[in-house]
Amino acid sequence: MADLRHRFAVLDRVDVPDVWQQVNDLGPRPPSEERPPTATRIAVAIVALLIAAAGIALAVRSLGGSSSPSSSPTPGRTPSPSSPPTPPADAIVFARSASDSLDARIEIAYVPAGGGDVVLMTTEGKQGWVAAEPRWSPDGSRIAFVMSPRSHLTRFAGDGDIYAMNADGTDIRRLTEGLNASTPAWSPDGSQIAFVRNQGRALVIMDADGSNQHVIARDRGYYQWPAWSPNGRLIAYQSSPDKNTEVTAIFIIQPDGTDDRRLTSGSASAGFPAWSPDGSRIAYSSGQLWIMNSDGSNAHHVTNCRLPCVFDFAPAWSPDAGALVFVRQEDGGRARRLYILELATGAVRSLTPEIRWAGSPDWRPEPG
Repeated sequence: MADLRHRFAVLDRVDVPDVWQQVNDLGPRPPSEERPPTATRIAVAIVALLIAAAGIALAVRSLGGSSSPSSSPTPGRTPSPSSPPTPPADAIVFARSASDSLDARIEIAYVPAGGGDVVLMTTEGKQGWVAAEPRWSPDGSRIAFVMSPRSHLTRFAGDGDIYAMNADGTDIRRLTEGLNASTPAWSPDGSQIAFVRNQGRALVIMDADGSNQHVIARDRGYYQWPAWSPNGRLIAYQSSPDKNTEVTAIFIIQPDGTDDRRLTSGSASAGFPAWSPDGSRIAYSSGQLWIMNSDGSNAHHVTNCRLPCVFDFAPAWSPDAGALVFVRQEDGGRARRLYILELATGAVRSLTPEIRWAGSPDWRPEPG
């Protein structure tokens, strides 16, 4: 009974929409109006019915649960969507886009590595923001990602703020401010996150809670897709050898900003570096998927992208290093879907055939 009184008390605080002006506007009009009196009476009756229906809906909502509206993201903790099922051990997170439009809805989702249903982890209903570039923490318990308003200009270039959430999509926390960050990458012990700032003009490291942000490199003026080596001693990234962003290469740098070196030739566009779990190899993309030793030697392509395939990119290793998940741009460039490459056989299988626009996949690591 006390619970019922509480719910009626909530109902008392619900604001009823002010529609009486609309009713008055539908009242009797001068004869010069084209609307016949009968139509006016019908319109008034319809509005009255709508008012009654709105009242009933408000009552049901108040008696059935909270009516508090969601708030916009703020620094620190933010409201979480209804939790999806807990991702399986082999979950691959990725960014699912509604289309290739610059203002398209983008959400974080996951799919089992063996195939199955795609499950959304963030939704556009959460204040109408877009979310992308998810990365698992080393123990598979958290996901870092980038989020920004759909209408924000920097979203078109991939910038936003970096957030982190639990593996089930709960406890979303904002780690940066300014809508100028992208491409987060966890350190192997989970204590730090590397990312790029201001359209990639600086390479930055911060603590995993967003504190102690400091720039470790900015001389190149262009940094993208940092990836931390499993031993924590190096960060691989994509940049331009001569500041001509039409040509890119893979570089490595120490976390303190020293010993900056190039690993690949600048004669072709190479990017999206990904360390193998044991740190001995780096996968990357340059039209096809390539793998090289961690010192840049023995580079060889492992996929054969031919029309209607346009580009293979964004590789991520399986925990046992036996496979790569990646994005294949296909259908003459009209779609981007996830595929898995089995390294032992070279077999490629489609993972998300029903998804037309997918990006930045990451394979859930095995708990340490």
